[in-house]
Amino acid sequence: MATSQPAIRAPAERASLPHSVAGALIAFGLIAGTLLAVGRKDYPDLHIILDTSMSLLSGALALLLWDVGTRIGRPFPRWIAIGFAATATLEFLHVIVTVEWSGFLAPIAATRGFLRPATWPPAAHVLPVAVGGAIWLMRSGSAGILGFALAVAVLSTGLFAAFEWLPTYTPPGPWVLRVPSWCWRRCCGPLSG
Repeated sequence: MATSQPAIRAPAERASLPHSVAGALIAFGLIAGTLLAVGRKDYPDLHIILDTSMSLLSGALALLLWDVGTRIGRPFPRWIAIGFAATATLEFLHVIVTVEWSGFLAPIAATRGFLRPATWPPAAHVLPVAVGGAIWLMRSGSAGILGFALAVAVLSTGLFAAFEWLPTYTPPGPWVLRVPSWCWRRCCGPLSG
């Protein structure tokens, strides 16, 4: 009768950075260094490229997190995926305004100076609110995906409408530091252990 021996584990190897990641970091570092060396200038095309990249990254993360949540059968990754999907959609609206529209879509191009700065804040605000909502739902033990998706869609639409109406730029007030602290205490407990 053969007895099974526990497998002897090899000592854990030291984690190392994959070559592809190191190569990407070096490339990004060289690009950043070049931009800094050239000096401060206006790069409207680079801005559009980076906005497009943010939209694509948010969309890819939404798909990845939705797949993870589906595979493990947990709602939390799917809630986060919904937040990233809403962010990707709003970022896409921010990018699509830059297209030189013609024909019946020409009014979009005519209001580009107003729409471009007004379409960015909703994308910047919806993801942190959605993540906070996902954490709150996780702590409360809820599991509703459809209700959360509807809430994020309503929030996105409301933010989009609000930032079309609100002034484009305003100086920050004292509430800027109080709101995150209140949210942290509400979701995660007191700040000091």
